[in-house]
Amino acid sequence: MKIIDSEIVYTSTYQKIYQIVFWLFAIASSAFIAFFIYAMYSFSVAWSTHEYEENSDLLNAAAAGSLYIESRVKLPLDAKIIHVSEHRAGPNSSYNLLFKVNNLGTFLDEISNQYLLENKTIDYPLLNDELITKRDNGNISALPFCEKIKPSDEYDKLFIEKMNQSAFVDFCNKQKVLFTQVEEGTEIGKILVVFPNQKMVWFNSSYWF
Repeated sequence: MKIIDSEIVYTSTYQKIYQIVFWLFAIASSAFIAFFIYAMYSFSVAWSTHEYEENSDLLNAAAAGSLYIESRVKLPLDAKIIHVSEHRAGPNSSYNLLFKVNNLGTFLDEISNQYLLENKTIDYPLLNDELITKRDNGNISALPFCEKIKPSDEYDKLFIEKMNQSAFVDFCNKQKVLFTQVEEGTEIGKILVVFPNQKMVWFNSSYWF
């Protein structure tokens, strides 16, 4: 009788262990499936996102920090921000900062300590008669700041509703500039362009997936 009791106890114990393992496996499988569905949904949302924002309080407040993080260039204390924007199209993004500075000479001295400034001609979206989107010639995303750029139908409505092209009157003229390629790679382009006659500076950072 004792042996039978012992076998009953062992059987009951194994059943409990089996049930615990079964439920742990079921919970883990459900969690994995839920995570997979969420990951696929997040990935789909990221690829379909298309947003454009300009001159918001948040972008203006973060401009100095964004410029320094992206280029190690300090925004001058007397800088007047003309335009700051961020554009996201799926996993791709483009950040633009346009500002004027009174003491341009001091600013140029500081930049020259970090980057080589080259004399070039800009007629946006052309730089030295080649598209500024080309590799080794900017490698950035060119937004329709000037009327010479016609966005695709997909993007046209968004820019019409949110972009203020009047801020780019001095920017869109063909003129001599000082140019430096802050960073350039397969999936990244960063440039800094100085418009000496306008005492104006343009920074762009673009990322692609």
